[in-house]
Amino acid sequence: MSGNRGGDENRGGVPARWLHCPRKAMKLIQNKFLAFKTPLSAAYDSQVPEECRFTVDMLFTYLKSYKLKLGLWIDLTNTSRFYDRKCIENYGCKYLKLQCRGHGETPSEDQTRTFVQVCKNFIAHNPLEIIGVHCTHGFNRTGFLIISYMVEVDGTSVDAALAEFAIARPPGIYKGDYIQELYRKFDEMEDAPPPPARPTWCLEYDDSNVEDTDNGTGTVVENSDEAPSKRKGKREFNNKNPVFMAGVPGVTPIVDKMIYSGVQKRVQEICGWKSGGFPGCQPVTMDLDNIMFLHNKPYRVSWKADGTRYMMLIQGDREVYFVDRDNSVFQVTGLTFPHVRDITRCLRDTLLDGEMVIDKDGNKNIPRYLVYDVVMYDGQDVSKLPFHPDRYGTIEKQIIAGRLRAMKEGRLLKEREPFSVRLKYFWDVTQSKNLLGEKFASQLSHEPDGLIFQPAKEKYCTGPAPELLKWKPVSLNSVDFRLKIVTETGEGILPRKVGHLYVGGQKMPYGMIKMSKQIKDLDNAIVECKLENGQWVFMRQRVDKSFPNSHNTAESVCKSIFKPVTKEVLLDFIEKRRFAREDVCVRPDSELMRPPAKRPRYRSVMLWCVKDLASKDRRSLRVNIEYDHATLIRWSPDGKAFIIHKAMANAIEVYKVAKKSDGFLASATKALEFPKRHTEDVVGMDIACTGKYIITCSKVNDLIVWDLKGQPLATVELHLGSTHRARISPCGRFIVASGFTPDVNVFEVVFKQGEFKQVAKAFDLAGHTSGVHDFGFSADTSQMATVSKDGTYRFYDTKIEFEKGEDPHLLTTGTWDTTTPTSLVLSPNGEVLVIAHGSSISFYSTITGVLDNTIEDLFIGPITCLAFEAAGEYLLVSGDKHIKIFRNVTGYRTAIESAKRKLELRQTQATRERLQKIIHDNTEFLTKMGEKRP
Repeated sequence: MSGNRGGDENRGGVPARWLHCPRKAMKLIQNKFLAFKTPLSAAYDSQVPEECRFTVDMLFTYLKSYKLKLGLWIDLTNTSRFYDRKCIENYGCKYLKLQCRGHGETPSEDQTRTFVQVCKNFIAHNPLEIIGVHCTHGFNRTGFLIISYMVEVDGTSVDAALAEFAIARPPGIYKGDYIQELYRKFDEMEDAPPPPARPTWCLEYDDSNVEDTDNGTGTVVENSDEAPSKRKGKREFNNKNPVFMAGVPGVTPIVDKMIYSGVQKRVQEICGWKSGGFPGCQPVTMDLDNIMFLHNKPYRVSWKADGTRYMMLIQGDREVYFVDRDNSVFQVTGLTFPHVRDITRCLRDTLLDGEMVIDKDGNKNIPRYLVYDVVMYDGQDVSKLPFHPDRYGTIEKQIIAGRLRAMKEGRLLKEREPFSVRLKYFWDVTQSKNLLGEKFASQLSHEPDGLIFQPAKEKYCTGPAPELLKWKPVSLNSVDFRLKIVTETGEGILPRKVGHLYVGGQKMPYGMIKMSKQIKDLDNAIVECKLENGQWVFMRQRVDKSFPNSHNTAESVCKSIFKPVTKEVLLDFIEKRRFAREDVCVRPDSELMRPPAKRPRYRSVMLWCVKDLASKDRRSLRVNIEYDHATLIRWSPDGKAFIIHKAMANAIEVYKVAKKSDGFLASATKALEFPKRHTEDVVGMDIACTGKYIITCSKVNDLIVWDLKGQPLATVELHLGSTHRARISPCGRFIVASGFTPDVNVFEVVFKQGEFKQVAKAFDLAGHTSGVHDFGFSADTSQMATVSKDGTYRFYDTKIEFEKGEDPHLLTTGTWDTTTPTSLVLSPNGEVLVIAHGSSISFYSTITGVLDNTIEDLFIGPITCLAFEAAGEYLLVSGDKHIKIFRNVTGYRTAIESAKRKLELRQTQATRERLQKIIHDNTEFLTKMGEKRP
């Protein structure tokens, strides 16, 4: 059955990069297509380890277990040597050979047309069967043709089709020329996104221009600029005897070049590292010059552990690798990183930065990996996000939280793992004094040897990082040298052995060290030395390093020794000259500091009484969320309950609120938990003003309509690529969702005689050319606004008869000055549009369509939420665990402009008087406030 067609003769080798390439897509595309790599017949078994085998029989057995009928098999490879087609036909499946050359050449117009027509006809006649498509690896040719079908037949945008294929077969199409050709055919070339980083199984060399042939040997495409014979790859240092930190079980060096070179390349690609070697960031020693960075920008501080630096690459279950500073690769066995939401899988394509330490617990040694940074999380590049709170929060709330949830649910047994994994805590720089105190040192189970100062708002920096500072007491400042033991001779000198100390790139010794028993056997080793009384003194051998410090590093350390930043100088600088903002409230040490080995037990939801927003006396009620925290919160229409989405549990809970006799809040108790239906992050949750239904939606387009008792009423399938926002309109009639695709979907929720009937498509808000970040409503839902990553906002009249085919009317559109992910809110009367970008907000008049005002840098971190109160007089903005309240000054100007325009029309005398009073009152208010008037 496996197609053993005549034994091994003329079979040739296994296709390059095939062994570790994933066998098949994680899910069906459009519930119709299955993408997979080419199976290999049993004739290749002698060349393929058992755990890497993939045959025709294996695929059909898998499909049978899921009760899926594969009716059409489309082979896109340029050869027939991999298996016998009769094996497929024996399963009652039709086989089609569509010979695509690939390898530097996208499928032709004729091939694409044939593929689309064949699939269209097959689906029309066999609606219950699926189609299997493969090329050599099942990514580029396969993805190109499936996406072409989705665009031509289903009307899917190229953006959305690419995203859907990437979700099913991560990372999707990874060759830029294929992506560009899709955009050339179906969209605009300039809109083509860059290709994703290549997956780990792609080796350091590129066989993109080597064709599969029936002879089994590669044929180089002569005219290619990327032919292997002409390609100059970077040379990697290869430590032939890599040694991992002593005392850590479950870690073994990788000696298979195919594996370690793939890991090295993937780590470098994730970091955007163009050179060879280890790409991780390297701190510099603090001196009297660069300490000024603490004055210029916000920093976070942590203790400097006397451990060993490693980056960790996570590629799913049982694929966890360490990379040390020599760029040596080690594999970890017995360690898993469950996804915090999707309990069916582990993290993949995740790159962490951290250090291994050995904690002491009495006489017991406990190895721990302390994670202090993340470069990529589950295939998402987070390296360009600020360290705090974004990257730091990703470690805590996604990576560590996923492990903690699995432990709590019994899916992960901590005692069976080779070592533990923890977040390395960072605090505000004001905590430096506490970190240097004896109390903190006693809380640690390993030796600290200084402090690390991390820029809070900067992206991850590869290689030497001038703004990432390490501080050590003068007595501990050290340099890593290469030690060479030589014999000194000369006239009148008795022969004696001395140690010459070399730094990188220098032929002459940087210094000398006296011989001792400690170093006599360390010739050519890397040794760490400190300077005492003008003499270099041996501290330890650096078995984790194969190269000494550079000359610049050695000079920097010596500078810090001769002109030191003492503990007193450091703490005085932080107290008097650190970066500070006037609107940041510095809290007591007891509120900021916590031991590194402990986690907070509760997170809180704060309920506020806001009867008078102008009053400074506001009462609140704290509601503790045990072992979790809320990411979304909504009040019930009657104010007697609220619902939350819990982050770690990925669950929806309902809390009832009790009030005192004076109307203020008394208590809140959990009343109901909804059944778990989402496997990914919930991005939208809302409750209708009618109180009849609730919606939730995750980023993977699975919108669910619930009744108030937590029972699903309907599931709405969205075609947004990925969902960014989902809300219910203020009138309670519509559900609206936006995402990766340019259109905003609007659905009508229909009730008949008080009972739920259906959810039906109402209309789309169209016109953007790229994904929509957010949308908002006026209070009566007669107007809506959208903001897109194409750099524009749009304002619509949505008071339409969509049942008769009427589309929303565009009232105004404009540009905004950034394309970063953002949010918006529309004032209740629809006259003011507020767009948040980063930590700033911009006010636009929908009357004139122009920017009215911008307030910049409201918070250190990004704005997390915007809302108008019911009258539209005040705007509430949240960020940095604060809520700031602003008077809607722009609203006074738009009220004047709106009244003036209405006066130009024919009006009754009473109406004219009312409009003139609006102009007078608002003008008077603006004058008193010292604000500009229209």
